[in-house]
Amino acid sequence: MGAKYLLNCLRISFVVLFSSFGVEASNSFNYDSTAFSALVRETQQSIIIIAEGQGARLQLTKQRLAILTGMIAAQQTAPPSPSYLQALEEKIRLQDSIQQLEEDIYVELLRVRYLKGLDLVKLLYEKVLSLDHHFATMQTFQHVSALSNPNSYPAFQQNHKHLEDRLKKKSGVTMPALLQSNPFVSTTFSVVAALLGDGEPSQKQKDLDEISCILDFTLRMSNDFNTIYYETEYLKQGNESLKEDIMTLFTDYTKPIGYFVPLDKCRKNDDWEAVTDALAKTLKEVEDGNKDPNLAKTAMKHRNNLEFSIDRLLDFMDKYTAFVSQGEKYYQKFLIIVGNYANAQVCATQMPMELAALKKDIEISIEKFGTSYKLSELKGSKLKDLLYGMPE
Repeated sequence: MGAKYLLNCLRISFVVLFSSFGVEASNSFNYDSTAFSALVRETQQSIIIIAEGQGARLQLTKQRLAILTGMIAAQQTAPPSPSYLQALEEKIRLQDSIQQLEEDIYVELLRVRYLKGLDLVKLLYEKVLSLDHHFATMQTFQHVSALSNPNSYPAFQQNHKHLEDRLKKKSGVTMPALLQSNPFVSTTFSVVAALLGDGEPSQKQKDLDEISCILDFTLRMSNDFNTIYYETEYLKQGNESLKEDIMTLFTDYTKPIGYFVPLDKCRKNDDWEAVTDALAKTLKEVEDGNKDPNLAKTAMKHRNNLEFSIDRLLDFMDKYTAFVSQGEKYYQKFLIIVGNYANAQVCATQMPMELAALKKDIEISIEKFGTSYKLSELKGSKLKDLLYGMPE
């Protein structure tokens, strides 16, 4: 583990985190109510502690080493003087100290990154559960079903029964009950009954006028409402897949530290302390491997596994942000659909209450996808800034 890498990692983590999230170096944090902002602040504070502690010691030690290196270069004489030998001995001690400090800093940074990554997994799981609850409580199917079927409109049902009686009186034909439930057949029957049924032309015209808005609205908007329904179902299935993915992520994330309890059970039993204990045990083995060459192979395996776990978290974060962005765009499209009825002004007084309810559901969904579910702080490479300290 090179000194340059560790110093850069620590320096960039300290500086870039501040610049990325608008935090001044004076620790004047911009406090926000969101859980993610709290997570950012905690990570910043953890990095500050490392920077002010081991990082500062490492920097001072390297400065002393540079001075000694210059002194040694200036005192190369034969035979070597006592001060020259003392400087060489101190240089060796400082080099050993630097190596140990670098290893300690790496372990502390890995601890911070892993634990804050675990906090991020917990936060994302709550978001996914909120999405699950959102889709479970949505009344889209009920609204769409009512809006698409003219038989669900009381005015149409009354008119339909009246027309059916008149047609039966004239022709003796009654539409079978099976076909009455079919909205397209029922619509056609009402038009035919109004035109061919018993009665004066003026009455027939009145009958058609009474159901014209209902028929026009349901026939024009039926396909659009089906689009809303099926795409909402698609989003629901996508969230189910997302929930399975985060369960798998947690399993993969905690496997390297020897914790094998599923995420839902861990959350239910509030077993996070056991996860932290398992990480501490794993990092102890990493520290032992840094000191004992016989344990170096095990330590390297642990380091690689923990790094890979964080990579998996980044992959899931991409999936989550893409899903939330997709959901927000879908609902924005739904809002355009429900407001796109061509004869809305002509038929304004006959528009069903379900249309307003559906529009309200969609507007609430857009708001939630844009605020409650979206982690807007993670635009660009800010997540990598948080977990890796890499510059944008």
